[in-house]
Amino acid sequence: MPSVLTKRDIENWEDYCYSNYENNGNVARFLSVNKLLEYLGKEDLKLKSPYIIEKTYDTLTEQERQSYIETANALTDGTNSNNFETLKPKQMTKFLDKAIVLISALLESRPSELPELETNLVEFGRHRITLKTSKTHDEIIFKGMKDEYQLMPVVIEALKDWLYIRKRIPANSPENEKYLFIHPSGKYKGEKIGYSKILKTCKEVGIKAGIKAVITTPYCLKRTEISRDCDRTNNPRIPQIRARHTNINSTMRYNKRKTRDVIEYINSERYGDTTLTVKSRLQKLAEKAVTGEIPFETWQQLRADLMIAEVEKKKEHDLIGYG
Repeated sequence: MPSVLTKRDIENWEDYCYSNYENNGNVARFLSVNKLLEYLGKEDLKLKSPYIIEKTYDTLTEQERQSYIETANALTDGTNSNNFETLKPKQMTKFLDKAIVLISALLESRPSELPELETNLVEFGRHRITLKTSKTHDEIIFKGMKDEYQLMPVVIEALKDWLYIRKRIPANSPENEKYLFIHPSGKYKGEKIGYSKILKTCKEVGIKAGIKAVITTPYCLKRTEISRDCDRTNNPRIPQIRARHTNINSTMRYNKRKTRDVIEYINSERYGDTTLTVKSRLQKLAEKAVTGEIPFETWQQLRADLMIAEVEKKKEHDLIGYG
């Protein structure tokens, strides 16, 4: 940093940010620099915060998603995992690929989680896989929730097939023995899978399915499922729980519904007590916003609506009294 900051220095840095980064990321960068300038007594050099761009994320259409799942299921057509002794290395890998892709496409998993899944934490009887680690694991546990995948029949079937093979393939080291997904053949045989394997497999199935409009990365698959959950309900908590987001605002990024739809649900009798005083309702809504139960933007709109309604009600009461 130069001994003396000039307006030109700040302008050069501002140009650099706009040239190399997106607007939404620059919001935090500019805020940090403005805090520093305030501390240095250079408030006249503060930067104007860039406007936020509402991003749209690539997701599969319903037809593309269906084609993707059908293609994943067809990976092992004509092959039985129970005939382990007769399986060729490529056939074993197909059972691994099928399990990876169906978990990625249907369970809203993060790709960083799959390599860490452990065999003994798969519970078919309870239709779940418990996670020992994840991006939001500590916060989920702190809030009294369970960090787990809820399994559906098609995923259970794929996992049972893979597990039959997995139990017959030794890991290449004692520390890798606990992991659910290891390479069944090739130069990485016995090693736990990494992100590159998950990415490559998800993309290859998308190509086989004839999907050309988007690249079927694990993140694209996750966004697709969250968007579908949001489309099926006005209750933002349902997609939030399935996505295992600790902050509802993370979920609402993939929500195509309007804020007003969510507000109507929150105001309905199904969600909360509409007979409370405005003050009590404002307090409850603030608590829900702080804990991440309702989106911040929705809370702002609800707060404004309630306060306006209270003012209008008071005006009406005063006019009646005056008359």
